[in-house]
Amino acid sequence: MSNKTRIPGCPEIILLLVGSLLTGLAQAEPAVVKIGVLAKRGTHDTVAHAVFNGPIDAGSVRSHITERMTMEAESAPADPRTISTDESHGETIHPDRSTRHYPEWPWLVGIVVLAALVLVAELRANRLKRQLRRTRELAEEKTRAWGFLKQILDTLPVGVILVETDNRTITMANPTATTMIGLDAEQIIGRPCNDFLCLDSAGHGPIPDQHSSEDHAEHLLRTRKQRDIPVLRTTVTVQIDGRPYQLASFLDISERKQAEADRERLAKAIDQAGEMILTTDRDGNIQYVNPAFERITGYSRNEVIGKKPTILNNTPYDEAFIHDIWETINRGETWTGRCENRRKNGTLFTDGFTITAVRDEDDEIVSFVSVGRDVTAQMELENQYQQAQKMETIGRLAGGLAHDYNNMMSVILGYTEMLLERNDLSEAARGEVQEIQNAAQRSAQLTAQLLGFARKQKIVPQPLDLSTVLENMSKMLTRLIGESIVLEFRPDPNSWPVHMDPTQVDQILVNLCINARDAMPKGGRVVIRTRNTRYPPNHTSLPPKQEPGDYLTLSVEDEGYGMSREVLDMAFEPFFTTKPKGQGTGLGLAMVYGIVRQNKGFIHIDSQVDRGTTVHVNLPRLETPTLATSGNHQEKRKQEGSETILLIEDEDALLMATSGILRMHGYTVLTASLPSEALDLFTKRGEEIDLVISDVVMPGMNGIELTKKLTAHRPGLPCLLVSGYTSDVVSGPDQLEEGIHFLQKPFSVAALMDKVRELLDA
Repeated sequence: MSNKTRIPGCPEIILLLVGSLLTGLAQAEPAVVKIGVLAKRGTHDTVAHAVFNGPIDAGSVRSHITERMTMEAESAPADPRTISTDESHGETIHPDRSTRHYPEWPWLVGIVVLAALVLVAELRANRLKRQLRRTRELAEEKTRAWGFLKQILDTLPVGVILVETDNRTITMANPTATTMIGLDAEQIIGRPCNDFLCLDSAGHGPIPDQHSSEDHAEHLLRTRKQRDIPVLRTTVTVQIDGRPYQLASFLDISERKQAEADRERLAKAIDQAGEMILTTDRDGNIQYVNPAFERITGYSRNEVIGKKPTILNNTPYDEAFIHDIWETINRGETWTGRCENRRKNGTLFTDGFTITAVRDEDDEIVSFVSVGRDVTAQMELENQYQQAQKMETIGRLAGGLAHDYNNMMSVILGYTEMLLERNDLSEAARGEVQEIQNAAQRSAQLTAQLLGFARKQKIVPQPLDLSTVLENMSKMLTRLIGESIVLEFRPDPNSWPVHMDPTQVDQILVNLCINARDAMPKGGRVVIRTRNTRYPPNHTSLPPKQEPGDYLTLSVEDEGYGMSREVLDMAFEPFFTTKPKGQGTGLGLAMVYGIVRQNKGFIHIDSQVDRGTTVHVNLPRLETPTLATSGNHQEKRKQEGSETILLIEDEDALLMATSGILRMHGYTVLTASLPSEALDLFTKRGEEIDLVISDVVMPGMNGIELTKKLTAHRPGLPCLLVSGYTSDVVSGPDQLEEGIHFLQKPFSVAALMDKVRELLDA
């Protein structure tokens, strides 16, 4: 143990730490320890210490040092404190230093406070560690969440932009947005959103204000190429770091808008289509009809929705017909056909329609669509076309027969007339010859009807006043229809003139009056009227493609049996007749129809069973006429002569008959059976010839070519062409050279002699 040593200036913290060590060391293993007792000496503490070897305790040290200090004439401290320096811990107490005196209780408080501070610091450190760990976890979680969100934004099929609410600038744009706009993200970010999203149809901006309820609307997205893309924009308000942003997504709806436009165009097309369009469900109940259906049928949409299309049926359809329709459309095939339907007002029309099955995405039939149109006018055209074809067929037949047939009739009529002019003919023989003549004339009329029906007969139209023609024919028509029928003429005194051949008017009146007579076997009344009629465009009576305008209407009305609809449909058919066998040829109305169409007119019939029939013949008005009445009333000419006539005819029998008639009337006749023979004769005796009469259809050269050659050698030479079939050679007066005239076969002796004298006297 050493002497006492003063330890000045020892900090309190060291004392506390040393105190702690002392407490711990008191229970530690033996060691060499310097122990001292701290006593107060004025302003400084004095430390007396001793050195012990082996285990010690605080009480022994305290007692020993106190005792030692007393022995060394040191007063014992009133409140001594024990301190220690463990040299093994590398701490050294310097005896020559001292510190101010600290009472013992603050030292103990310091220890407690220090422990509390250490504990608080430890708690704070642990909390800080937890906070730092949580911050790192939150940062990692935020990073993961942003990565996940970015991955979603990058793969979304819609464009997404983030817009700062205050300045409306774009702060983020996903790849879809950049692709749709056509710019990189760097070129988009920082620019106002209005540069790309245009105003909508309501005038609203693309991004609503923070408090606006507008969050879903259609806009136009302006692309880099200044092309506007329709988009559906949805906007939500978000808060990021306390600042308001607008998160806007926009979906390209170009295809949808195109589909909507297509549907709108389709709807307009359906609504404005001229065809009737209706849809039904699987059971045939009407679901929709377009305006054309309402216009054509007269039924409104509300009147037919939910009902069957059979409400239009005129009469119940045949079961086989209905079965065929359903069987076809249930197989998914298209059915096409026609049927007669009835409008709401009771009128009939022919409906040509198709029915098609409508399938869903599973290829199941869910409904049917029917597209129909009123084909009444089309059927009329088809009937007219068929009629024209039949007329053409009959015309070719008539034309093929007319030449030879009329030649034979001319021979028969020529010889019968020559026989009847003989004075030595007995009355019995004269009667027989007259019967032959009548039969030949009737045959010639039949051929004329065939040619007239087929429009193959040459006509010479001229201005006519039909009222005057009716007056001239009244007696003949009265005798024709018989005494049991009253014939009334009611012509319009101011009727418009027409331009046609008078013989055709005669044929029309005769045929219509005969039909009226045959429809009234017990007698009745026939009324013939003329009136002026003006048909405006689209008039219901005008046939398709018929020119509107002014027409003179000739009507023949009877009180006969009338005609059913089926008979009316066949009325103009060649050879169709309702008369008993042997009483009709079926060419009467067909011939009238042909004549009317040949003169650019039209004809229609009003008839009901047991209520009579009225035939209306409409002929175009002639604007500036020079009127004639009829070509049948000509000045009586002398028929004899002494001139020389060159006659060319390839039919020997007719050549002989015609030359005989001419010679019988005093003429000198040079005959030739071929055009070549005629040219030879003309070369030899051309100066003697006063008139040339030639057939038209001949082998090697026709009559027109022959007369042209003859008149080229001798201009002004009168020529007369005769033929029973002229449409292929003489279709109109314009084809005939000046000085060349025409006479239709078969002709009577009087007609031939009149024509000969007319040409020779000209």
